[in-house]
Amino acid sequence: MDPLSISIGILTALQLSSDVLMYLIAVKGASKGRKRLHEQILACQFVLLQIQDQVHDGNEAQPLEGRYTSLHRLAAALEGIKAKLEPKKRLDEALSALTWSFTEKEVEKLISLIQQEVSLLNLELAADCRYSCLLHSVNSL
Repeated sequence: MDPLSISIGILTALQLSSDVLMYLIAVKGASKGRKRLHEQILACQFVLLQIQDQVHDGNEAQPLEGRYTSLHRLAAALEGIKAKLEPKKRLDEALSALTWSFTEKEVEKLISLIQQEVSLLNLELAADCRYSCLLHSVNSL
């Protein structure tokens, strides 16, 4: 997987997460579930930005296929959240979109899915860091 594909995947996921955050700020109701989902999306953005920096700096030490798969699944989850939160075209649908439309069970499932993908991305970042440090140590001998 080339760095350009990863960069596009990261940018897609970042844009989706920003869109979801905008809707989460605007929606009314379910303050606990909304807050938890909001915090998870912010954590997700942090990891995505770390990966973006790593790819941009050319510090990619390992194959990217696993990372791309995690990015794809994460983007799909964010797209689903966005689709459920974004205002609809008709006025009556737009008004209903301003209220919270997730059950607590759905929020738990979404948070779990996002946490799983972010954890995988974090593991890949840590592995890249260790691999880069090892290469640097070996090359400096």
